[in-house]
Amino acid sequence: MSAKPITPQSGPGGELPLELIDKIVESNRDEEDSLLASSCVSKLWRVASLRYLFSMADFSYQEDFTRWRDIGSHLPQVPLFVKDVVFEPDGRFGPGRRFEFTEGNVISWPNRADLLEEPESLSNPSDIKLPDMPRVHRLVWKTSSIPISCTPGTRQFISTFCSLKEVEFEGRFATVSDAKEFLGLLPQIEVLNIEGIDIDEAGSSGRSPAFTGDMTKLRRLSIEECETSLDWLVDDILAVSCPANLQNIRYENSPPFSQKAFTRLVALSYESLQELSIEPPRYDDQPGGWTNPPHFTNPSFPSLTSLAFCMIKLGRMSTHIMFSMNWCLRMIKVLPPAPEMTSLTMNFYAKDSEDIDETVVNQSFDWRKLSDLISERFPKLERFIVTLTMDFQTDMKAKASTEAILHERLHHFGKKLSPQELASQKNQYLWIPLAPMNPHCVKSPVPLGYQHRHPAAHRLADGPDHARPTLTNTISNMLDGAYTFRKDTGDTCGRILSNNIAQDVLHQGRRQGAKDYSLATLRYVVFKDYDLAIFNTSRATTLVAYVIVQRFFAYRSAGPEADNDLQTQVS
Repeated sequence: MSAKPITPQSGPGGELPLELIDKIVESNRDEEDSLLASSCVSKLWRVASLRYLFSMADFSYQEDFTRWRDIGSHLPQVPLFVKDVVFEPDGRFGPGRRFEFTEGNVISWPNRADLLEEPESLSNPSDIKLPDMPRVHRLVWKTSSIPISCTPGTRQFISTFCSLKEVEFEGRFATVSDAKEFLGLLPQIEVLNIEGIDIDEAGSSGRSPAFTGDMTKLRRLSIEECETSLDWLVDDILAVSCPANLQNIRYENSPPFSQKAFTRLVALSYESLQELSIEPPRYDDQPGGWTNPPHFTNPSFPSLTSLAFCMIKLGRMSTHIMFSMNWCLRMIKVLPPAPEMTSLTMNFYAKDSEDIDETVVNQSFDWRKLSDLISERFPKLERFIVTLTMDFQTDMKAKASTEAILHERLHHFGKKLSPQELASQKNQYLWIPLAPMNPHCVKSPVPLGYQHRHPAAHRLADGPDHARPTLTNTISNMLDGAYTFRKDTGDTCGRILSNNIAQDVLHQGRRQGAKDYSLATLRYVVFKDYDLAIFNTSRATTLVAYVIVQRFFAYRSAGPEADNDLQTQVS
């Protein structure tokens, strides 16, 4: 049999099973360079890759609106892939932005000044008409430089996302009326995560117009940090457009409501509420009458299964610590009956081990009293989770010792007690891709309308040809010479795939003329001559399949006949 010369293969993606292509692309959905490279292989690879390349649209710049308008005109199917939208003009120089202050890419002060838009553009979207994005479920809106106002551009922008379900918000408003009008533009969202709302003009919310939006589908309300009271959110919005199935309420830092507004919020949702997560007030900062726990007006919590105290800060001021701990104790005592409660979580934070000695080691707090109360109030409790967070430089031995003491203090909970912080760090692996070992690459064109969401992607699209990715160097980056480490010991478990193994696998495939690129075949080729037990995970196997397939792309089989022996052994 005369061997055919090895020539580059044209359009190889169509010969792979579609499910394998999808699996390969999905495994690399967080690697933008890899997605950019795989989108250039064939039509099938392009479609599979575009789903993840355009899964997020960033509208933090004026030019982003123009680009997406053009994408909608030339590639009308692309806006259908978008699931997450970001509007964050204040983050133009933040992590992940396209401008990098490196030696080779320095922005001068005049250029920085040119980047500043008109004030309205910093807090409100452009009025450029965008293509509809019916599959967008999540909107991240973060503005703080200038108060937000509901301009025609703002209304048009939000109306683009008719299926919006989740909003993550941080921003400023001039008045409560502006805030209510903005929230009224949102469709029937299910999740509202507020990272911060600031109202410039203080005063009664009762003077503002009535809320005209719809919050009846809201399932989760999360508030992280607000410098002004959010009583208006309860009194003027949620009480007017009452969520029928609010299942999760969470707030961190200082209470965002007065006690009156908080108890009203809980009373509105007590029948459906399943998870309640709150943070004890600080000793020196108890706005809205939070010195004592709230006086609940609802008779019970029939659906509540989880109660969490977000962050109990431990320090060397014993008075402050005792205030927080006793506040939690009283909160558990006054909480209306929750017969289905199965999980209680207490999150502690300390800068170093000395901060926790007063509370945990020296027993200034009556842990037995807390234990007895928990057992009495929550007879169906299955898990009592104690999370201890300390600064990264803290001695892990000291942390482990503290957890052992907590076990002793709360020993009668037995297996219900779960100190999670250390346990969650065991048996995890860290993949470390090394430098590419294959210098041969074929220049790949950049897909039309590629969304520049990352500095690397911006350089790849606009930089010199040698900086553009290919399947070869991208996958070599991920796999060739990769190592895996155990986080808890730092010991090297073993080399996953060396360049020699990859080359040998390539040689075997070419010699045997394998035409079936199924996952089983690829797995067999890898396992045949190498005892690589580390491959016993689907992700690792898929990545190995990826590197083998991309190497096959560059060559034709040496002969026309397939080696049936390979398929026989695989089956």
